Parts: sequence; C-alpha cells; structure tokens
Amino acid sequence: MKLAKLSLLALLVLCFSVSLYAQEDSAAETVIIDPNVAILAASEYLPCYYPGDWAVFDYEVCYDLDGIPAAYVVIFRDPNAVISDPNQLTDSLKQKHAAVRNLKDQEKELKRMIGFSKEQKDKSQQQLRKQLNMQKRGLYHTDGFATVITGATEDSAIVYRCYVGLPGYMAKKKQLQLWLGQKNPDKGLQMDRLIFISPVDIEYEILPPGQVKKRGKMRMEQISDEAMLLLFSTDQPELKSATVEKQKKQQKALQKQQRMQDMPEEYRQKMQEAELNRKRHNAGKWRKYSDQLNQDHENLN
Repeated sequence: MKLAKLSLLALLVLCFSVSLYAQEDSAAETVIIDPNVAILAASEYLPCYYPGDWAVFDYEVCYDLDGIPAAYVVIFRDPNAVISDPNQLTDSLKQKHAAVRNLKDQEKELKRMIGFSKEQKDKSQQQLRKQLNMQKRGLYHTDGFATVITGATEDSAIVYRCYVGLPGYMAKKKQLQLWLGQKNPDKGLQMDRLIFISPVDIEYEILPPGQVKKRGKMRMEQISDEAMLLLFSTDQPELKSATVEKQKKQQKALQKQQRMQDMPEEYRQKMQEAELNRKRHNAGKWRKYSDQLNQDHENLN
C-alpha cells in the first residue's frame, strides 16, 4: 500500500518526531515509535493477510500500566464500504446498540408472556436469539473495516494482531458506557485511555469525575491510584483496581527475575542472548519502516 493512500489523519501527526522518549520505573530509556511509522507498518501487513485496497480510517494509542504507550490500534476502511466517515460510524453503532437492547427487551417480555405453549416460546426464542446474534456481529462491521494492532516501542513486535472488523473497545463502547452508569449511578465514572494488557485484552481506564483530560492522541502520564480498569473481553464487564493490577505486574516481573536467577548460568546466558537478539531484530525492522516513511515523505515534497 502506497503512502499516498494513508489518510490525512495519519499524516497530520508528522509533527511528532520519529521517536518519542519516556522513562520507565526501571530508569531505562524506552523509545516510543512514531504513530506514522506504526501506521505504515500496519498498512503493509494488512494486505498480506486480507488483500484489498485498504485506507487508514483512524488509530488509537494503548498504554501499559505505567502510562507508557504500548501498542497502536490502526483501523482501516474498505473504500467500497457504505460508511465513509466517523460520524456515520457513530450513528451506525448507536442504531445497532439500540436494536440489541430492543431484542433483549423482547426476550424478557417473551419469558413473561402466558398463553403460549413451550414449543411456541422456544421457536420465538430461537428467532430472537438469531436476530440478536446477527445484530451483535454487526457491531464489528466486518464487511467494511479491518484492524491491525502494532507495537509502540522500539523493541516490541511489529504486529500483534490483524483481523477484519472493528476493535472490541469501539464496537462495545456504547454498551460499556451504559453498563458503567447502571452499575455505579452515583459515582459519575468516566471512560478514558485504552490500557494494553495483552494483544487480546485491551481495557478502558476508568476515572472519577473531573480527572479525564483531553490532550490529543499521545498522553504519557502515570495511571492514577484512583483509576479502575474496565475488563470487557469476557462475557460480563468487570471493574478492577489499576493499583492492584500494577502490583500483580510487578510481582510477575519479580517471579520471572527469580526464575532467571535460579537457572544454570549457561542456560540463563542463552535466554538473555535470545531476548536481546529479539529486541535488536524488532528495533531493526522499526528503523527500516522509519527510514521508508522519511524517504516517502521526501519523495512527496
């Protein structure tokens, strides 16, 4: 996919340098990949998995539990898709969420109805369930969109995931907002940044009223001690403490370090060398994409 096909949204971010820098708790310097470099990488990977003339539609930054960018979610649109802009997509998602709620209400009403045989109720239940599943699948708009999740640091993998359809955090956002308000009606909790736990587990940062700050796409700041995380990759959404999750992460890191120390010296050195080679390999691939972006930009001028 040629750079010229990237959306204006992607190119406007060129005000960022090719690499941004942030300090981790370990005091080691983390090199953050420029969003445009990640978009270029995603643009080249996507057609390899799903051939097509894809165009960049939007992207989001996902952060780790230290508030440092950990992944980019790049959303692509098929040029032939009915939906062509974010407002249309928002309206479509609202309509589909309303349809899902309506069908769920019909299911509840069906269970309360009397005067129908079990066979009639079962048949109606199956029809409603079929419609409900169709509407839920429709939230992902697999007929017109695709998603690529890339790394965001120099030593991270280039691509974590690639699939057709919208990312779950976007497809489920309206539903999650309603759930959050119903479960905590007096707290006024708000959904903020996306937190990258793993390639298959991206969660919302949940903050008390007044703490959500709009500062553009890139917001490198520590996660508040008051913050919660909204898990939605399971059947039922779940709120959990961000502080507790950070403690779990630190504990896992200590356990990994202890396992390394307990290894025989020769085996430990091989493991460390393999990890270092992996990071060097990833850094080299990111540099190639960075150089390619700079060259393409020069050719356009």
